[in-house]
Amino acid sequence: MNAPAGPDYVWAPGGADCRLRKEPVAGVVWHWTAGQGAPDAVVRTLQHRGLSIHYVIGYDGALKRCADPATTVCYHAGSRANGRLVGIEIVNPAVAVNVSSKFPRDTVAARAHGRPFVALDFTPAQYATIVALADELSERFGIPRVTAPGYDVIDVRKFAGHCEHIHVSKRKIDCGGLVMRWLRSHGYG
Repeated sequence: MNAPAGPDYVWAPGGADCRLRKEPVAGVVWHWTAGQGAPDAVVRTLQHRGLSIHYVIGYDGALKRCADPATTVCYHAGSRANGRLVGIEIVNPAVAVNVSSKFPRDTVAARAHGRPFVALDFTPAQYATIVALADELSERFGIPRVTAPGYDVIDVRKFAGHCEHIHVSKRKIDCGGLVMRWLRSHGYG
């Protein structure tokens, strides 16, 4: 999964929706898109909203590399997290309420901020890419192979490892503990 050359990236320092990295990468924030769009559609939506992301994982597990985490701070999780953490979006409508999906999937129990809910699970191909990318980023940047505890906000200014958007903001429910559970089942503490 070696990164392509810079010109292939969507975002680079100096753009309106990202900046030059000044702090070393300390971890990863995992997001879900809450929509069914392909990775290119996710990028267009983020651009329209003035946001950015380092990677997008499609339904088929295909990985779109959008920005070099070594040089670029993307705007994906708020000012407390962006400078230190890499952002990854996983294509998934997320909450299993009246959603028709082009890619049928199971429902699964999820949790955020003390509230249980039913979510649409990731595909097996997405889970495979999640582990491969987590391993790659942990190796490349020396990110500890640990996961954030629980389902509530943590101090991301001091955290090093893998967390979900629920750990950054009380307003967010992604990824409902699903990524943390999967990484723990694959050797992350």
